[in-house]
Amino acid sequence: MIEFSSIKNKKASLAVGLIVVIVVFPLLCSSLDPAESDKANKINKIGIIGDSISTGAAAWPVIAYDADVLSDLFDGQITMVPSPSEREQIVAAGFSEAADQIPPRITRPPLRRFRGGPSWLYLNFMNAVQKHYMDMETFSWSYMVARKLGYNPDQILLAARDGARMENAVSQLESILEMNDRYLPKDLLVLFTGNDVCNVEEKYLTSAESYEDNIRAFLSYMKKNGRVPPGGVNLWFFAAIDVLQISQKKEILEKRVTGHGDLITCRELHKPSSNSMPAPKTRSRFNFLNNMVTSSFGGSPSLYCQSVVYGLNGMTKYQSDALISEKMSTFRNLEHYISLKHSNDQIRIRYIKDTSRLVLSAKHMAQDCFHLSLAGQLHLANTAYNGMEEAENNP
Repeated sequence: MIEFSSIKNKKASLAVGLIVVIVVFPLLCSSLDPAESDKANKINKIGIIGDSISTGAAAWPVIAYDADVLSDLFDGQITMVPSPSEREQIVAAGFSEAADQIPPRITRPPLRRFRGGPSWLYLNFMNAVQKHYMDMETFSWSYMVARKLGYNPDQILLAARDGARMENAVSQLESILEMNDRYLPKDLLVLFTGNDVCNVEEKYLTSAESYEDNIRAFLSYMKKNGRVPPGGVNLWFFAAIDVLQISQKKEILEKRVTGHGDLITCRELHKPSSNSMPAPKTRSRFNFLNNMVTSSFGGSPSLYCQSVVYGLNGMTKYQSDALISEKMSTFRNLEHYISLKHSNDQIRIRYIKDTSRLVLSAKHMAQDCFHLSLAGQLHLANTAYNGMEEAENNP
């Protein structure tokens, strides 16, 4: 026989349970609203826009301008894994937050700017190649700064691409917006270094007018297409570093690196060449990946940017350097002027000029004698972060 009292107690317990479900649970959920939590997660992001300096291209010391090394890399014989000593170097430089070396989120080519055809396949292919084989994103100055600002790896949206120019800023911004429900990140770091002055002839370099138009188009796109988070956006423009140092400083030119199967100086590696990189010496086979490596790279990294490394056609190196230096100065002045003019409460633009005064030495150069090593990236990161602190303290 079932006792009436036990039924009564069960009913009372059920009633109390219903009260908890109806009254208390919604109160708990109000503070843990998934929609609000998701929104907060989308807002609390940092975006990175720029070129190979911001992707950490060639920063991993094993990468060299050498067919055997690159062949092993593409074949999977060597993998890009940070060593304990490299983690210690990061900590010693003041970026202990980045020592875990957890990768950031890398954006995809934006669908909104899809134009169809082979170019779209090429964009995605190069995006994958750079991500898996050429770029050490966790060694980049941008990753270091983002982590020191308190962002976790999954809050870092890296849209920078190797070889990018200021004209690519809009496309990179769109890739961030697509990944973040159209929200602009709380912080946005923008640094373009030398690709706007890279080519073989003066007529192919970005003009001052085009550079200014590209900056204005970028800012306009932000305002029209991005959802501004509560509290606004901090847009940080960093002045381009003096890239001419890599071809002017004797210390850098005499740096010895692995190249073309030998130990040579950067001066020797810089020698102009239109030939393909020599075929791998230590490989008994010549497979598709090896062929792709040797055909994709020229005989010298001067082909990355002939105007900076060797000079523009029809000019002496001195004349070419003077022209490039003047252009870079003009670009910096435009960024500074536009930053001051267009900054507002919603999009606070700060121009960090400190990076233009970055002094490079041999240890700051990567094995390809063109990009920055881990030491160079840390040097740039410290300069950038200190400049940001100064801008915050002296608005």
